[in-house]
Amino acid sequence: MSMVPYHIANRAELERAFTKMEKDRLDALGVSAGGVLASLPQLIIEHSQRLHIPISTGPGAPAEMAALFLFGPNLLQAYRDAAKYVDRIFKGAAPGDLPIEQPTRFEMVVNLKIARTLGLKIPNSVLLRADRVIE
Repeated sequence: MSMVPYHIANRAELERAFTKMEKDRLDALGVSAGGVLASLPQLIIEHSQRLHIPISTGPGAPAEMAALFLFGPNLLQAYRDAAKYVDRIFKGAAPGDLPIEQPTRFEMVVNLKIARTLGLKIPNSVLLRADRVIE
């Protein structure tokens, strides 16, 4: 397996990237939850479905409903953790003195609708590990 980065800063570069992905015969696409890609979710969905390329992204990404897999930090827990930081700052803690913390809870979502559309069979071992399965 190899990873190929596609640098995208605007819609035109996204269009060119999908042309290159088609030529490269891409097997899957990892989409970041933020940045320029967040402003063009429908275009990403349309191109990936046209090319039959499954998308993997993180929770909260705009392309969530068209992604085959979502994996990343549990957003609800991340917001709770952020609130704890704010509380400590309001109580007088210096922001620079607070430790940097890594997420401790992650979630995985599998979208079986997309799997069926792409003609993919998701193994039961993966479905059993999923926090949520979209039927």
